[in-house]
Amino acid sequence: MQEKSLLGAIRRAQQLQTHRDLFLWLQQDLREYLPHEILVAAWGDFPANRISLDVVSSLPDVRTTESTCAMLKPVMHRLFEAWCEREQVSFAIPLIEFGSCVMSGPAVDLLRGMSGVVCHGIKDERGQLISLYAAIGSGTSSRAGAIEAMEFLLPSIDAAFRQIALLPIQRDEVPDSSVFSTTSMNAMQVPRAERTAADVNLSGREHEIMQWVSVGKTNIEIGKILAISPRTVRNHLQSVFRKLDVMNRAQAVFELEQLRAGD
Repeated sequence: MQEKSLLGAIRRAQQLQTHRDLFLWLQQDLREYLPHEILVAAWGDFPANRISLDVVSSLPDVRTTESTCAMLKPVMHRLFEAWCEREQVSFAIPLIEFGSCVMSGPAVDLLRGMSGVVCHGIKDERGQLISLYAAIGSGTSSRAGAIEAMEFLLPSIDAAFRQIALLPIQRDEVPDSSVFSTTSMNAMQVPRAERTAADVNLSGREHEIMQWVSVGKTNIEIGKILAISPRTVRNHLQSVFRKLDVMNRAQAVFELEQLRAGD
């Protein structure tokens, strides 16, 4: 990377005012260091399945629309899981490894010709929300330095998206930030006594982890069984605690048993 031009790109990111400015910055400045055809920004409460997307691309019909976001949300959720499994560090991965959420259905046509993705995220510790960014391209996962570039440029990418006003579709889709709290959105909407297991919306991985927790396995033991780190197990458990509105493992097991018994 040439420091002078890179610093210029970072400075220009601070001057963006419109979505067109953002598009031109991504196409003219960022692509020199992070080659991509599609840049997806996703933010919100991933564990509670309450996220919004912004899609920037020069490809025809690939932009922030209701249909495009609907097709890409499963991809971004899978990326979030992969990011957590890698202990929240930047990574590159071939799209073929995403399985059915990418290789079947409408997303196939949307991502036709794309081979890989570089991804990284930022966690807002105060608001307990995640901003996840994915650079998708026709050779992105194999480009030397792409992971390093994503890690280095992430603060500028995040700042660029944050200073641009939301599109109408995004304002309509995402509720006021006060909605997000330590309890998941689904749990808040349904009185505790009336909740079912479906209301708390645990992911497949979270259900899997809770099955092992219920038989007394530790985070280290669960990590070895599932081939993930104990830290990743802990992060999933924290998500479960938020969704169930409980404080510890014993309460989580008890609450899930009660919810399943009521189904």
